Amino acid sequence: MKAVLFFIYTIIILALAIATALEQSQGTAFALENIYHSWWFALLWALLATLAVAALLAKRRTMKLPLTMMHASLIAILLGAAVSWATSESGMMHIRQGETTGYYLRNDRQMDETPFKVRLDSFCIDYYRNTNEPRDFRSHISVEGKKATISMNNIYKHNGYRLYQASFDDDLKGTVLSIRYDPWGTPLTYAAYGLLACSILLWWLTTRKKHKASAACIAMFFVVYAITHYTYFNKHSGHLLPVLNTPILPIHVSLIITAYILLATCLLLSAAFLVKRKAGNSRKRNQITILVNHLLPNAMFLLMLGIFVGAIWANLSWGSYWGWDPKEVWALITMMVYAIPLHRHSLTWLRRDAIYHAYMILAFLCVMMTYYGVDLLGGMHSY
Repeated sequence: MKAVLFFIYTIIILALAIATALEQSQGTAFALENIYHSWWFALLWALLATLAVAALLAKRRTMKLPLTMMHASLIAILLGAAVSWATSESGMMHIRQGETTGYYLRNDRQMDETPFKVRLDSFCIDYYRNTNEPRDFRSHISVEGKKATISMNNIYKHNGYRLYQASFDDDLKGTVLSIRYDPWGTPLTYAAYGLLACSILLWWLTTRKKHKASAACIAMFFVVYAITHYTYFNKHSGHLLPVLNTPILPIHVSLIITAYILLATCLLLSAAFLVKRKAGNSRKRNQITILVNHLLPNAMFLLMLGIFVGAIWANLSWGSYWGWDPKEVWALITMMVYAIPLHRHSLTWLRRDAIYHAYMILAFLCVMMTYYGVDLLGGMHSY
């Protein structure tokens, strides 16, 4: 079972990487239809989740509680995604000023009806003072006699439906709202995110031998957060795009950047290990391996939190917590690639320190691709 699980896991990573290349050459619709939304790709994830559950049950008596919770949360996230895929509805609603509509265009290009009607009272753009740069887009609407305002990062909820500001007409007399109905998948996914956060917190509190490394990593996060917050929100840093004007942004960025710094540190330590290996200094090599073993899980946990904080932000901004954007996909690939050495005790070929450190060096190519390479592929993160 272990070999089959690892095989499927590897195939998924390769499929994700190939999909980003195909998206660049063939277009987003091609990648969505033939990989991301295909039956065989969904089957691979289902098989992976099933085998993961079987592995958890097999190790239920020996695995520590935080790790059991963590793996269970990841499986629950996949389950939430499956429920959303099977039961959710989403599309776009276009309304001109003064008009009322109860219809929207679904993602499959079919018209559908909402159980309520929306009237657009007015649409306006807020600009930064003394500039032509937009600070926010606002749609003032009426729903069943109740007035509300929808803007970037400010959604409207009604009868289980969520409405988001998506676009607008060039003459500023009409708006395009993203509409989503997902009463089961989103709550399940959010609950899984909460379980993940609790498992990481519990791991930090109960793993005493690694407390110093964990404390240093957490302290580094707060330093990076302070720098990021100042850079993005200080009045001298420039004007943010409307979608970026949210306090979630520095948290998301800081978690990811701190994780990358720690992974870069592991890269340097692994390179030093291979140099020391030639020099024959076994004591130094052991110390390096121990340090990498302490830093890697902390980097992984921060990276996971960063990805899922970003998913929550995306859900609040444009109604979908995962859009298969190249940056998202390569962040997921990076997380999956670095999860492999966390299980080196179960993988015979990774138990040799030399191979372990060589893997850590090669794995950093995924970080470089995520941080720099995918900027060439465009997508929602191209800003």
